Amino acid sequence: MPFEAETGPHGIGLARYVELVFALQSRPEEESAILGLAKLDEAAFSSVRAHFDKRFSASARLALEFARLMELETKRAAEPARPVPRRTPSGTAELAAARAAPAPQAFPDLTVEQYAWVAATLRRAPADDFALALAKLRLTPASRAALEAHWRARMAADAELQRAFLAALGKHLAARA
Repeated sequence: MPFEAETGPHGIGLARYVELVFALQSRPEEESAILGLAKLDEAAFSSVRAHFDKRFSASARLALEFARLMELETKRAAEPARPVPRRTPSGTAELAAARAAPAPQAFPDLTVEQYAWVAATLRRAPADDFALALAKLRLTPASRAALEAHWRARMAADAELQRAFLAALGKHLAARA
């Protein structure tokens, strides 16, 4: 993975940063213990977080990779430990499990700030370079449509979320104007 070679302050790479952020979000009451295991204090972690926030603002691909890794971490944590399935000569149990598995989401789970950045990036993309802009964001026309529909539905149900999106979108559009 190209992002893994890059490390931030204190030698924290993207994968480790995802683990820390997920652990801190999942168990905020254990913050000092989590940071202690990583040999970090609050000030050190703040510098790591500031480093990655700056990198995410500069690179949509890195921000999307962070979102993808956070989604994987969330799914991994939500899955109960599974017993080893018995093998059947026909493989019917595995086939049934594969058919019952939910289809993967066609787009990353983003924060409102990240989605506003993606929306601003796509709005600024020239029409003749739009396909390239989508590719840089690791989106297809179908996943973009699904992402936009998802956020339209969320914002239709939550006026505060819509206000936060519009404020963030304005900030991102003004930043490159």
